[in-house]
Amino acid sequence: MVLIKTHFVLRSRSPRRAIVVSIFALAVLTLFLVMARPATAQGAYGSNQTVIGGEEPLLVSYEGGESLEVLTNVDTGAGYAAIDETVARDDLGIDVDNPPTTVTIQSAIGDEERPLVPVQIQIAGQTLNVQATVSDRANLTTKMNLGSRDLDGFLVDVSERQLTEPDSPIVESYVASLLEFPPPPPNPALLLAALPLAAVIVVALRSLVGLRTFGTFAPVLLAVAFVQSGLLAGLLVFSVMMLAGLVLEPLLRPLHLPRVARLGVLLAVVAAVLIGASSVVSDPGVATTWTSAFPVVITAIFIERFWELWEQEGFKEASKVAALSLLVAVIASPLLVSYPVRWVSQQAPVALPAAGAILSLLIGRYRGLRLTELVRFRRAAEGKS
Repeated sequence: MVLIKTHFVLRSRSPRRAIVVSIFALAVLTLFLVMARPATAQGAYGSNQTVIGGEEPLLVSYEGGESLEVLTNVDTGAGYAAIDETVARDDLGIDVDNPPTTVTIQSAIGDEERPLVPVQIQIAGQTLNVQATVSDRANLTTKMNLGSRDLDGFLVDVSERQLTEPDSPIVESYVASLLEFPPPPPNPALLLAALPLAAVIVVALRSLVGLRTFGTFAPVLLAVAFVQSGLLAGLLVFSVMMLAGLVLEPLLRPLHLPRVARLGVLLAVVAAVLIGASSVVSDPGVATTWTSAFPVVITAIFIERFWELWEQEGFKEASKVAALSLLVAVIASPLLVSYPVRWVSQQAPVALPAAGAILSLLIGRYRGLRLTELVRFRRAAEGKS
């Protein structure tokens, strides 16, 4: 014990200071990235035009009637705006059978005569009077289409979605959108560029703090799942799947299945849980988000690692590691969609992987005691001193 105490005294001073400073710097950086106030679209893109994405929410009304919020597709290749026939007739009260005028639209199926009606829209803080054609959009995800005739003063970034609110041109806080269901997902390329920074959080928490997780990639990819499905919804579905894994493990253990067979059964159960969850959701967009975005394989492997640790070190330790892995994923998910990270991804996407590699390299070079070891050795030294 004297040797432990001597080792602690010799090794703890400098490493402890380095760990505390590193953790504090990491916490400040994460807090800044998450809480940084979004800039206006104009400032973010260096343009005096209002920037909108490929899909934007807007308010639409007819002849001073009640406004209806709809999600619109911004199509620079189209001429006229278009609105769904059911929305126009049932929600806005437009007599589509006797329109003020009609217009011939050239489409993939040939020339088509469509009703042309005047509507008022509010998008990105601007109110516009537009002429919209009426068509059947029942099979489309958006109930309205905005054409090039009505895009003067706007700059369209087709790689983005829902950058504005109908009454505001301010870029939406994607961190806050994690609580929406489903949230507007970021561009996959930008999300990919931010992954190394999320890995830095895992490396720091493992190398400096000493937290034990199910590897590095599992928490990071789980964070991606939360970004795509929404944090609250993702936690709910993940909890249900973990519960299914807890119930399934005692049933499969007596069968002594090889790992590949056990993973196959687990994948089937996870897929069934997701299908069952999506079937009780009335919104088809939400159901699609759950069944297509949530990484089924990653979740299955996560549960399988939980099973293995349960068998090797007991249920308590497996639950602890699973909880820490989930905590790291929750911490990393706001970072992936924070405005500064998104901005850097747009301006210099290669900079994020480079920064992630350098930070992981520097943190990985640390060979001192971890924070949890410092606490454990201090208690041991004080108890025997």
